[in-house]
Amino acid sequence: MAAARIRSPVVSSSFDRPAPIQLQSIAGYPTKFKTRYSSGEEAGTIMSSAPVDIVKTLLANTSSFDTLKTLIAPDATYTSLNYSNPSLKKILPYAGEHPHGGPQAIYDTFATVNEIWANENFEILSIFGSGEDVAVFGRFTYRSRTLGQASTSPFSIWAKVKEGKVTYMQFMEDTLDTTATFKVGGKSTYKVFEGQEEFEV
Repeated sequence: MAAARIRSPVVSSSFDRPAPIQLQSIAGYPTKFKTRYSSGEEAGTIMSSAPVDIVKTLLANTSSFDTLKTLIAPDATYTSLNYSNPSLKKILPYAGEHPHGGPQAIYDTFATVNEIWANENFEILSIFGSGEDVAVFGRFTYRSRTLGQASTSPFSIWAKVKEGKVTYMQFMEDTLDTTATFKVGGKSTYKVFEGQEEFEV
């Protein structure tokens, strides 16, 4: 048997952002769900028990509670943005850990996001898995419905899929930037390094 040929990676001197592909069929939120498939399959509706495909289907159907119930374990834990931050929770009520919240916790989060922000763009730039673990990386642009201020943030998702169901999901984003879309006024004072003067942001 001939040895497998390993293709040397092409190194670019500048970062080239992957070009996303528009999915053909999306139900509800996100309104602009885009993804780039690393394995070369065509975009479309995903009906597979593979962990990566289950997460793709979940993200394409966050407004359908019936669909989420088929994809998420009843006792799944959802970690949204952090484990516990009371100050952030005042701004984003879904922030924090939701132990055994199941599909309801994830559905409620995306419903609230859709209520307080207009989703102008939601792109998956890379999604891949290893065993029961799935990683998702992308970017989104949300505009606050109250103030009309926009934020473009990277996001990452870590999900665990066991026996065809998501049992854990963690969603992270740049909350300093996204919560600023609701800020009416005022400044915060910081001091980062020893010997550094305090500064306001």
